[in-house]
Amino acid sequence: MLTRLLEPFRRPHIGGVALDSFRRERFYELSFPIAGAMMEGGFIGVIADKIYHVHPSMLAVIAAAPMFANIASFLWARLAQARPKVPFLIGL
Repeated sequence: MLTRLLEPFRRPHIGGVALDSFRRERFYELSFPIAGAMMEGGFIGVIADKIYHVHPSMLAVIAAAPMFANIASFLWARLAQARPKVPFLIGL
C-alpha cells in the first residue's frame, strides 16, 4: 500500500544529462515555494512577530520586503540589458 503511494515520487530510470536536469528541476520544485513564501512580507511578518518576537523596526523591514523587491527589479532590468537572457538568468 505504502509503496503504491510513493510510486510517483521515485526517480525515473534515465541517465546522464537528463538525470542531472531532473535533479535540478526537483530541487527547484521543492525550494521555489519556500522562497515565494519568504518574499511575501505579510506571511513572514506574522511568523516573525508571533513566534520570534522580533523588534518592530525589523518587522517593518520584513513586511516591506516585497516593495524592496519591486524597486530592485529596476536594477535587475538594467543589469540584464543587452545581455543574453538565458545565461544571465542561470547566473542568478
